[in-house]
Amino acid sequence: MRGSDLICRTRRQPGNPFMARETVYVVQTYVAGKGSQLKADVPISCKSAEDAVRKAERLGLTKLGAVVLSNSADVELGEYADEPDVLFRTGELPEQFRR
Repeated sequence: MRGSDLICRTRRQPGNPFMARETVYVVQTYVAGKGSQLKADVPISCKSAEDAVRKAERLGLTKLGAVVLSNSADVELGEYADEPDVLFRTGELPEQFRR
């Protein structure tokens, strides 16, 4: 998943000051690709879940589909949770993001 591999703007989670876990929010939009395939646009990093959902709602009006992903990460070490959480989805999306 392209969006889950990004180092983006993040918000530090409260808790242990020695753990550098942060939450990463990404909007991934899709346009028409070759044939009937979808092509991923460049992922957009966001400061918060609310900001990401607002952007995805707006972009979903002009794109074939949009999904908001959040992932827990230790950005300094480049370690990410196994699977990102899907916070919002709209339109046509790859199979992995369908309900």
